[in-house]
Amino acid sequence: MTPSTNKAAILSSFTSPLTLESVPIPSPTPGSAIIKVLATYIPPYAKNVYNGTFNFNLPLPLSPGLGAIARIHALGPDATSLSPNDLIFFDPTVTSRTDPQVVLLQGHFEGLHPAGRALMEGAWRHGTLCEYTRVPLENCVRVDEGRLVRELGHDAAELATLFPYFVAAGPLFEVAEVKAGQTVVVGPATGAYSGAAVEVAGAMGADVVALGRNEGKLKKLVERVGRKNVRCVVMSGDDDKDAEALRRAIPNGVDVYNDWSPGGSDAPIFLKNVGGLLKRGARVVLSGGAMSTSGLSHAIMVVNDIRMEGKFMYNRTTVKRVFDLVSLGLLEIGERSGTTVRRYKLDDVHQALDSAEQLGAWKSYVVVTPSN
Repeated sequence: MTPSTNKAAILSSFTSPLTLESVPIPSPTPGSAIIKVLATYIPPYAKNVYNGTFNFNLPLPLSPGLGAIARIHALGPDATSLSPNDLIFFDPTVTSRTDPQVVLLQGHFEGLHPAGRALMEGAWRHGTLCEYTRVPLENCVRVDEGRLVRELGHDAAELATLFPYFVAAGPLFEVAEVKAGQTVVVGPATGAYSGAAVEVAGAMGADVVALGRNEGKLKKLVERVGRKNVRCVVMSGDDDKDAEALRRAIPNGVDVYNDWSPGGSDAPIFLKNVGGLLKRGARVVLSGGAMSTSGLSHAIMVVNDIRMEGKFMYNRTTVKRVFDLVSLGLLEIGERSGTTVRRYKLDDVHQALDSAEQLGAWKSYVVVTPSN
């Protein structure tokens, strides 16, 4: 018999830690599903969201959390393609059904549109640091349990670590439209998301060049990806030397530049270095947190038909395509691939947050397993 309450980590104040509380299990409504959360990914910056250092405008109190691997517990009356006990990935990117300008991350970020708060304060408030939560039906993507779990042996925690890959694949699939054989430059390339971008682009058959200033990290990245079509260029900070190094490494030009500059950067860090190598019709995809787009001449962009576009998150088709890469053996995940997956029960959520802050990185992931 299903209990009427469940355990949840509740954020009531940005000056106090999460508390574990017993709360009612929500009931399904039209357009929703109740999911039983098996494993949810904890990003390295999560503590800074929950202590208010990063202002994500969360309506309090709430149970925070991002994407998760879960099972369908109950469905609204209008569900047609899902069934109870289905294994799914819950995508936290919620778009208003009546206004596509309103986008939020359920349980994590209310977005930039004023209507985002009203939407998040209402139906889509709570995230995945709980045993059960209510989510939009359209945000549930069925997982091929037969292939990914029973045949390949991945558990829910390993599948939850695909969240950074979905975020990284969105710019590559949906904006850059990367094709096999194209030259894709990723920089800086050694972060949790940018490292995943290097892996995904390599799995797609692109000629991938990873940029960064830390030679040791770059070489380790290339070695761990282990593909002949993935290489690196170490940037020195000297514009002339870096330009020459890039010309030698990429003599035929760049089709796609994917920027992952960290938040607070004045401008995309390596864009000015790569700009002179962009082919006619090249795409520049901004995925990081740079404060401006300076570094690339507008005249060059106009004459060479260069498209620059930002990309936030991903769509459901991208989720399915990444799962397909794993199913086909083109993208290796989990501990057998050399990935470290640190698992924590919901009771140990504070340890999980500390671990993510200190150890979270590309190929080093922290997962909380509320119901597993």
